[in-house]
Amino acid sequence: MRTLSVKAKLIISLAIPTLFVCVIIAMYIAQHIKSARDADAAIVVVQQSMLINALVHEIQAERGLSASLFTSKDEGLKQRLDAQRQQTDQQFILFNQLIADNKAVKRLAQQHNVINLQHHITSIRHAIDADNRDQFNNYTQAVASNLNVISALQEAVSDSELLLNLEFYIPLIWFKEFASLERGSFHGIYNAKDFNQVALARLFGLRDKQELIFLQLQRLIPGALKDDLSKIAAYGRDSKLSQIMNQAKFESKKQDLLNEGRSYFGLINHYFKGYLLRRDQVYYQQFMAVYQDAFSMLSAYKQMDYANPQIAVLFDTLERYRLVIEGLDKVVIDKDEISGIDATFLVLEDSAIESMDLVRDDILHIRFTDWWEGSTQRIDIIEGIIDSTSNQYISTLEGLQRKKQQQLWLEITLILTILLVGVGLAYRTVNQVIQELRMFTDKMKSLNSSGCHKKLDIHTDSHLVTDVVDTFNDIVTSIDVTQHEHLLSSAFFNSAGEGMVVSDKHNNIEMINPAFTRMTGFSKQDVLSKSILYFLVDKYDQKIAHKTIMRTLIAKGCWESEVKITDKNNDTSSVFISVAVVKDKDANISHYIYLLKNLDKWKRYEDEIWVKANFDSLTNLPNREMGLEKLKQVVEHSKRYRIMAAVMFIDLDNFKLINDSLGHSAGDELLCHVSERLRKNVRATDIVCRLGGDEFVVILSEIKYVNEAKVLADKLIAEISKPYLLQEKHDGVISASIGITLTPDDASDVETLVKNADTAMYHAKELGRNNSQFYTPELNKKVTARMALEQALYRGLMRDEFISYYQPIFEIDSKKVIGVEALIRWNHPEKGLVYPGDFIDLAEEVGVVIDFGNLMITQTVLQLQAWQAAGIYIHAAINISSKQFAPGHAERLVELVASELQKYNIPGEYLHIEITERVFMENTELVADTLQKLRNLGVRIHLDDFGTGYSSLKYLINFPVDYLKIDRSFIARIGDNDNARKVIKSIVAMTKELELKVVAEGIEEQSECEFLAQLGCEYGQGFWFARPVAVDELSLPSIKSGHKANADKANAI
Repeated sequence: MRTLSVKAKLIISLAIPTLFVCVIIAMYIAQHIKSARDADAAIVVVQQSMLINALVHEIQAERGLSASLFTSKDEGLKQRLDAQRQQTDQQFILFNQLIADNKAVKRLAQQHNVINLQHHITSIRHAIDADNRDQFNNYTQAVASNLNVISALQEAVSDSELLLNLEFYIPLIWFKEFASLERGSFHGIYNAKDFNQVALARLFGLRDKQELIFLQLQRLIPGALKDDLSKIAAYGRDSKLSQIMNQAKFESKKQDLLNEGRSYFGLINHYFKGYLLRRDQVYYQQFMAVYQDAFSMLSAYKQMDYANPQIAVLFDTLERYRLVIEGLDKVVIDKDEISGIDATFLVLEDSAIESMDLVRDDILHIRFTDWWEGSTQRIDIIEGIIDSTSNQYISTLEGLQRKKQQQLWLEITLILTILLVGVGLAYRTVNQVIQELRMFTDKMKSLNSSGCHKKLDIHTDSHLVTDVVDTFNDIVTSIDVTQHEHLLSSAFFNSAGEGMVVSDKHNNIEMINPAFTRMTGFSKQDVLSKSILYFLVDKYDQKIAHKTIMRTLIAKGCWESEVKITDKNNDTSSVFISVAVVKDKDANISHYIYLLKNLDKWKRYEDEIWVKANFDSLTNLPNREMGLEKLKQVVEHSKRYRIMAAVMFIDLDNFKLINDSLGHSAGDELLCHVSERLRKNVRATDIVCRLGGDEFVVILSEIKYVNEAKVLADKLIAEISKPYLLQEKHDGVISASIGITLTPDDASDVETLVKNADTAMYHAKELGRNNSQFYTPELNKKVTARMALEQALYRGLMRDEFISYYQPIFEIDSKKVIGVEALIRWNHPEKGLVYPGDFIDLAEEVGVVIDFGNLMITQTVLQLQAWQAAGIYIHAAINISSKQFAPGHAERLVELVASELQKYNIPGEYLHIEITERVFMENTELVADTLQKLRNLGVRIHLDDFGTGYSSLKYLINFPVDYLKIDRSFIARIGDNDNARKVIKSIVAMTKELELKVVAEGIEEQSECEFLAQLGCEYGQGFWFARPVAVDELSLPSIKSGHKANADKANAI
């Protein structure tokens, strides 16, 4: 290019855009040509579709005539069928010729199994001629196969716009096929004379499919054909077809009634004969019930077919049965008369059934010829639309071709005109520029010969020369600025904190800054004329090869990467290196500038952050985030390769006891030991992670059999259960519960898998801990129900749905009420009254039972105030959970009782608290202190369910207890178990020695009450005395009989 003149360069610069425009024009013309070819292809496809559809039409017609031949052997029908078969064969000749001439059609015919269709049709004909109906449905399969070929042909149209205009074609031919099937289906129902609901459901199913396709056609079909489409809708709505379909529905209902009624007359005669022989009222009642049903059935049929004379005969038969059976109670008849009546009514039953059959034979009022002619005419309308749409579409495409050809020639003419005008203007502009540049060079030569190196002072009328002179003068002015910037760049280069290297265009080092020397230890003399690649550890890696760097620089103008370099001491460090290019005045690369940043310190920070973010700091296992990410990868691997994987959710049983007894440091040490055992007992491909606390997850990345997961889970349980040495002096023992879920069987997403495994783990805990369980959908239902119940409990508390029921406590000798036991009930807005057995266990588990206890205290003290205001002085006992005696709750229990008693001015002795032996199992010192504080308030303490737990006598010695309540399980065995009586006797005797009161629960028999009275048992409660009821249902007179004196007696210790 340097040897070319300015004129040549300008001509070339104009020629290149011109050539580019020509290329664009050529592409545009090629696109037009392609569109024309696509239109040709679409026309061929439609013509082929029309030919195949013509064959389908002939097969459908042959199918309809063949179906008629099964039920009618009319010779004229046989001749019509033979003629139709000849028409079908003629169409097969055209179809086979199409397959032979077109490879694409032949391939589709082979794919859809219609290559030998004529042979299959011939086989069907032989079967039909032999009156064999087994192969009749093959007609429908042949039609469907041909329709699929048409669909495949039209899908081959590459132009999306042309294909859009064909979208209505396939639904239309399927619409015709369903109409043809509907015609044949009704034909079969009619000939079978079986208008039952199942057969009609199939018929109306075909009608529904036509309705759906019709809605689709309304959206897709061209506007010019919408009138024809409306004819189909009007024909189906207003023609005899609609009347026939409605009549078919009506006949179906009548037939169902007759089928029902036929069975009634057999039952009527059976119960009539039973009553005639045995005079048993059961037979009479059954007879009257069936009589009413039969009468209702005949009345319903009469409303639909009141013209049938047999209905009146059946009504008369029913009435004769009724009159005879009602008259049997008024007379006495002997065996001969009974035999005569029986014989008469046997004949009467046969006559009734014969009448029913006559009605049944007269049920059909539909002319099949009306249906056949109407449905055939409707099919012909659809076929006409198909032909019309096909021809119209071909005409549209041909018009589009002509329009595109005219548009193409017009555009080519216009483009060539513009191109010629542009070339002429470009030639004129080049000559003008050349003249102006010659004038500028002449001025430059004259100034250069004078030895002047200052700014040019040239004035000319040429704007081009003036702009060049001004540009030159600006360059001279900017030289001083450039020199100043050079000084600044040099200072930056030498003082930069990052290593910088400058190399020539051959990548040989020319300059380095002090920071590079500090980074590598190399001086300028050590690196001159060497390539920067010389210092790279991976100098032979293709990604940092010189050619690779050059390609990137040319494409993007810069290159950067993380590499490792070797310093003067052969130590390796990671650096981030970026390269920029410096170009000379000819835009050729003259130098490379390298910037090197040491990454060792930052990588250490990143590694530490990554480890902290993804691994548990205590056990060094992957944490929750890392574990879930690994599980996500395993799930994706399982989906891709269709393999099975498993997830185990592990929770240590009673881990809190280790922390509480030995301290958190011992608990942490135990977690580390458990983590190590888990790691050692899984495969290298398996993943162990800690979710937090005492929860772990093991991911089995690939298993062949479900049992593999179970075997490993049991192995892990065994390993975890082995003893541990904690803090070098304590023996620790722990067990684990494991839940197992599988992917893809149970779920294919991470969240659901973890939830399922967690659900299975809780199920393992429910089964006694220290075992493993697989997830099942039933567990999920159970958990969902449990969560729903838990939420309902909280809602019930907020909505005040929990109320108190009261069961009186009686003095056994006097039968006077001396107190009540307050029992919680749930007044559920949907389920009604719910008993504690349905929700108290869950309340205990989630802690809601504490709220229940507080609620019962408040409600009971308030009720005591109301009773005492009415002169009723009795005590009320409340059941308190062991959870309210736990640390953090015991103090609040005492405070609540004290505040409520003071608030409502109730003496403490009127409030009794019932506890079970479970309260004494934990925090014994706190429990004893809490009970004593309650005693100091005057509250009395009942030990409930005595005899069913540990029944340790030390509880009676170490804890302040006022009452013992004998469990109802002993009371219920008084009558049949001598040991139960002895145990009760011992308890009563013991309470007297310990100066305690005793209450017997669950007294339901008078004998139980008398036995307890003989033993000296003072108090009792149970259904024999009174059931638990709401406060407004308590018998107030009986309560008032327990006046303040009686209450004082019961409360006395």
